[in-house]
Formats: sequence, structure tokens, C-alpha cells
Amino acid sequence: MSKFVRELHEQYELWVNYLNYTMAPWIFALAVGCFLGDSPRWLTFLCIAFICLWGYQNPQYPPSLIRLRKNRQINTNADYLYRGFVSKNMSLFAVVKNMHLFFVAVLFLGLVFSGVTKSTVGF
Repeated sequence: MSKFVRELHEQYELWVNYLNYTMAPWIFALAVGCFLGDSPRWLTFLCIAFICLWGYQNPQYPPSLIRLRKNRQINTNADYLYRGFVSKNMSLFAVVKNMHLFFVAVLFLGLVFSGVTKSTVGF
């Protein structure tokens, strides 16, 4: 069981690093581009589509959780450990604390999608 917990922690750290240092710069740069444009909602929609398409076409970049899912289906204790780990580490506070760069980038992209542009701010 400790092997499963160790593997779960390793995959979680890989996901945190992937989201903070790979996806967050992409999202933030695209959000800045949308912020400076004239039609932010359309550009933001295209950026979100691009990010989803990039993630779908490059599945080797994010860490794989398939092994953990198989272990979880085989062993009921692993399922309880997984659920406890997710409830502890994927709460809003934990996401803000651990994935701060990703959270800020997604929040900025959300603000731009809501209609905040350079002209509404006063630039």
C-alpha cells in the first residue's frame, strides 16, 4: 500500500509542476494576447480551444494516471486512499496554495473572457 501512496504523491507532484511551469505560461501569454485584442471573448474561446487541442494531441506531456486508476480498481483500500488524497489535495485552498501560477493564469483568462479588456481598464 505504501507503494501506491508513494506513486500517488509522485504523480501529484508531476501534475503540479506540469500545470505551474508548462501550462500556466501558455495560458497567461494567451490571456495577455486576448486582453490586448479588440474582441476578447472570441479570442479567449480560440485560446481555450487551442489549449485543449494541444493537451489532447500531446498526451505524453502530462503525467499519466492510468496505472493509479488500475490499482484503484483492483484494490478497495487504494480507492479509499485515493479519495482521501484527492479530497485533501484538490480543494480550492490546496489548488491556490500548490498550483498558484496555474490558478492566477486561469483566473486572468477568466477575467478576459468575462469582457475585461485594455479599453475597459483604461489603457
